[in-house]
Amino acid sequence: MNGEVMLDISWLLTLYQRAAQHDTKFICRWAILNLLNMDLCNSPLLNTCCWWFLYGPLMSMLGEYAIYGRAYDGLRGDTSPIGTAAVTFFTEFAKTLPVNDRQSFCAGLLSAIVKQDFSQVPLVFISQMLASLPPCSAWDSNALASIRSFFTLLRTFSPHMSSAIQSFLLKAVINLTDPRCVSWSDIGDFLSLSRRMIVYAGEMLYGKQQRIGCGRFMESFAKKILVKPV
Repeated sequence: MNGEVMLDISWLLTLYQRAAQHDTKFICRWAILNLLNMDLCNSPLLNTCCWWFLYGPLMSMLGEYAIYGRAYDGLRGDTSPIGTAAVTFFTEFAKTLPVNDRQSFCAGLLSAIVKQDFSQVPLVFISQMLASLPPCSAWDSNALASIRSFFTLLRTFSPHMSSAIQSFLLKAVINLTDPRCVSWSDIGDFLSLSRRMIVYAGEMLYGKQQRIGCGRFMESFAKKILVKPV
């Protein structure tokens, strides 16, 4: 264009991936944050042929615990810039896609996430990101089964972290499950497990008041997911 040669997206993604593997954490965080703040307008990443990078290398980058510190000039208690950027990036990415592509993307994204070995801090932001995706009918019974595997892992996390992750995952299931593609037993098994875990966290954190809140949340979940089209 105008005598200039455009750099192929694969070269740029390779640069990001190499920078994210740098020994200096400042460079790693800079590279990931720069990638997540990319302008998605007409971005080649929106093409399905580039989703492999989001499912593979980017998920691996986001699995690194060390990148989730607060900004260098941030105050104690500030949220992680990379965690916040990841939630915004994937939310806006999914919103930009046509409905059919969005469903495929959200299904593939969950499959990529369950293959990663996330510790509790990265998983808080990953689950928040799933909960923030625009609603669509993307997940089936296999997706519910894969999400259930997280609940066993959460038993080893702190009650505060596990409670947040569970709440985000439940919201994601409400927003993204296709009720036509799940059976009653799938839903019952998921509700049973998630309810036990949330009540346990409620007892650890807030006692009776939290248990009442959990009950109301589960009632809302049932109304939105269990009402299948006739």
